[in-house]
Amino acid sequence: MISRSKNLPVAVGIPVRDEADRLPRLLDALCDQSAGAGAFTVCFLMDGCSDESEALLRAAAPELTFDVKISSLPRAEPNAGRARHMAMQMCLDAIGTQGGIVLTTDGDSVPEPDWIETARRALSEVDVVVGHIERNIRLMGCWRTRLEDYLDALHTMRRAVDPIAWDAAPSHPSLGGANLGFRADVYRALGGFPAYVRGEDTALVSKARRAGYRVRHDPAVRVYTSNRTAGRAPGGLAD
Repeated sequence: MISRSKNLPVAVGIPVRDEADRLPRLLDALCDQSAGAGAFTVCFLMDGCSDESEALLRAAAPELTFDVKISSLPRAEPNAGRARHMAMQMCLDAIGTQGGIVLTTDGDSVPEPDWIETARRALSEVDVVVGHIERNIRLMGCWRTRLEDYLDALHTMRRAVDPIAWDAAPSHPSLGGANLGFRADVYRALGGFPAYVRGEDTALVSKARRAGYRVRHDPAVRVYTSNRTAGRAPGGLAD
């Protein structure tokens, strides 16, 4: 199954809202993917940007090592679910009706160099992969770091007493749109991300579980995200 998955098209959907300062790091990380040049397509949904995000991206596109698709929305009230849904629809259009893999991250995030490959490997065995999201600055002793460490330990214990064949330890408790992947047929069957102002990511993964799809929390699929406290989506990670 793993060798077959290597031949499937991969598309990454990224909603972007005013990320001009952080986009260069994301683009560098995508160019450095060990999957290799031309191995995937990245679909950027510019969600009513009022800064230079779109101009920066269009200027950089000819030099990038992956195929790029860009679409834009007019400025409106933030709706994370709507923006991510549209970015992922661009992914489905890019890979066509054939089988494939669709991933998503955020404009303020930096995937590990093997992100594409580890996600593709996981999705050769399961239907949905929930990657690990790590903040790029973890201050030791602060309440947020203590909470994250506690949840990691709690989830490790949970998997020890309640093992799941397709989500074996090591696992992790984090879940967010900054690091999710789906087999394209599964994503289509689920109907895509709901147009929620927040929580579209947990809602879709919960729906996948209820439908009987295999969901893996894979710590090898890793993305670093910004440590900002002024977020783009109300109720999101920054809050």
